[in-house]
Amino acid sequence: MIAESYKGSSISLRPPKYLFIFISVYAVFIPFLGRLLYVPTNGWDWFTTYTRGGTAGLLLLIAIQVIPITFWYLAAHYPEEKYLPFWTSIISGTVYMLHSHGIVDYSSSSTASLALLLIPVNAVGAIGIGWGLGYLLDLVVKRKWQLWLMITLGVMGLIYCSPLYDLNFAFTAIGYFWDLIFYPLLG
Repeated sequence: MIAESYKGSSISLRPPKYLFIFISVYAVFIPFLGRLLYVPTNGWDWFTTYTRGGTAGLLLLIAIQVIPITFWYLAAHYPEEKYLPFWTSIISGTVYMLHSHGIVDYSSSSTASLALLLIPVNAVGAIGIGWGLGYLLDLVVKRKWQLWLMITLGVMGLIYCSPLYDLNFAFTAIGYFWDLIFYPLLG
């Protein structure tokens, strides 16, 4: 059931009208977008790894995406009239799949291609965690500003997890300043 403060607001959490088509198209493009986000750091060959398998390889990649599609579809229909769990499962599954498809180096070993099978299977866990958090948030969020706060935190989480935000730089800088300050003190 939608909280009273949602009525008449401009925010609609209702899933798209053609939900299955939306989720299917969305899930098919996630692996390619995940590779595309890492092109600035790894080069154009990083993106073209998914297109080297020919038509059969592309069809296999698309067919494997049925696993997250199924769980997103279930997240949209349970519980009824609560839509926040669906959107948080979309966010968590997307972040996991973008990151996972982006970092796997398929030329590193002969068994690295098994990641193509394991990424959608493991995404079910991320989708479930996102659904659970969304369900809890739906119980807590009662006002419009709280919903906007949650959406803002979700977008910040996406930016934080994106490949363009380099955490190695942050850890290197912290390590450098740690050594700069405490190394002379310790002797």
